[in-house]
Amino acid sequence: MKRLLTDTESSEAGWAVGIILALSERILKGDIHFTHEEAEKLAKASEILNGYSFEEQIELLGLGLKGSVN
Repeated sequence: MKRLLTDTESSEAGWAVGIILALSERILKGDIHFTHEEAEKLAKASEILNGYSFEEQIELLGLGLKGSVN
């Protein structure tokens, strides 16, 4: 990434990416039903990632797929 993340930002981004990737995997497997808690986590993860540019979001997701966001 072009900017350095603080420990807090890295932790939050890692959590958000993990939520997005886990739910995306479920969707790809055909499981499109989420609990209220899962929907809230998805909304919070989206809110966190919206603080980053599109390019940064793509990079964070790529790092998440490699297992190295934080």
